[in-house]
Amino acid sequence: ITWIRDRGAYYAEERSLFTTLVITSCILTLIGCAAICLTIFIHMFYTLRKDSMKRSKKATHIITRSLINLFTQVILPEFKVIKDQHHILS
Repeated sequence: ITWIRDRGAYYAEERSLFTTLVITSCILTLIGCAAICLTIFIHMFYTLRKDSMKRSKKATHIITRSLINLFTQVILPEFKVIKDQHHILS
């Protein structure tokens, strides 16, 4: 138990090729997922604008607001995770 007291508040894993590859693959996976989700939202906004003549202005506004809220809940937390991971690697 003394080694726990002697090591300090943090445990730092030695950087190895495996650790670097795992962290890099996690970051790339998150970036890929964010890009796919972003593309889906861009497509939804494009389709909404293209078909806006078929809907009332109020319905278009409500759908747009809903898409913005969904985007905020889904995409923005991923960017925070990516930013935090980038900070860890620096």
